[in-house]
Amino acid sequence: MTKFTKNTIIIFFGIIFAFLLLPKISQASVLGDLAASMQPGTWAQLGSYSSLRAATADEDGWATFEYSYRMFWTRTGALGTGKIIHLGSGHSSGEWHLVQYDEFTNSWSRQTNANLGCHIHSYDMFTVNNSNDNIYALCLSNSFQRWSGSSWQSLASWPGGYPALMAIAYFPETGKIWAANGWNGDDLRSYNLSNNTWTDVGGSYNIRENLDMIYSPIHKRVVFSGGDGSTQIYVIDTNSNVTASTKNTPYNWRVKTTLADYDPITGDILLFFSEDNTIRRYNPVADTLTNLGSFGSQPPFTLENIYSPSEYWGHGVILGTIPDYNVIMIAEDTSGGVWLYKPSGTPTPPDTQVPTTPTNLSATAVSSSQI
Repeated sequence: MTKFTKNTIIIFFGIIFAFLLLPKISQASVLGDLAASMQPGTWAQLGSYSSLRAATADEDGWATFEYSYRMFWTRTGALGTGKIIHLGSGHSSGEWHLVQYDEFTNSWSRQTNANLGCHIHSYDMFTVNNSNDNIYALCLSNSFQRWSGSSWQSLASWPGGYPALMAIAYFPETGKIWAANGWNGDDLRSYNLSNNTWTDVGGSYNIRENLDMIYSPIHKRVVFSGGDGSTQIYVIDTNSNVTASTKNTPYNWRVKTTLADYDPITGDILLFFSEDNTIRRYNPVADTLTNLGSFGSQPPFTLENIYSPSEYWGHGVILGTIPDYNVIMIAEDTSGGVWLYKPSGTPTPPDTQVPTTPTNLSATAVSSSQI
């Protein structure tokens, strides 16, 4: 065999090997095709899935989507590419279940090896490290857990008050998971992934239960709400500084009646309010809150016909941003319906803020008026 022939064979197999290593996300999918066909500011129904209803049906007759509305898009790690996941449980179930949508099979399923012994609902008490798809979950027992593909591992327990109806979010630029608890006053803490420790951030915050917390990878900010009885918005920057917004939401931004996630185009936080069926856009860098108008009957969510109890929008509806396709997915477990929303807006320039050593990590005592 000549040297030329050997080199040709090596090059040929090298091309084949490189092709096999291409991300699966490049394959065509129903999700990708529909997203590509959508115009900015429009809705489209992805489908109605019996597999979604089956995957979310809990042993107690309820569903995993109840009192929780967060999904996360995965790209790498244990879960692989092209999946959007949710972790939650029904009202009286003793376990949280990992439910996922696979864009390449266009179906929903339950990850059977990821059951977690947390009781009642997940609210906004789990988050994902998108660099490796590790899932972090905070249980009502104060147990803090990490799932890296095969099993749950116990981490440093939550040191604050009863961790009910609270919110957490992974903030990669700070190397921390942030957690806000309004059940026992106004408790804000951060968990350091590198040394497995919790830190009391201190300060005073107008937060209650059922609050929400969202990371924007474009603005590089974490935004959290006031929850029940509060219209306050707070912003955490890359220096771990916490700032109260000068804007207030028109209604309480809370898990039960509001859907929210970041806009994959601008990085702003999009707030879907069930009270008047409007979308608000919050920019955490410019500190602006804009009314984008009504989303009408798209998707066809009404308080009367698909939720139980009817006054809570959070029963059975969750959402998650899919940055690879510039859309937000909203799924509802009663009908198995799944919709996409493609936001409109001008892409945001990258954040150039240089992180500095945080100066506000000393804890302050809680006054009697905060309890």
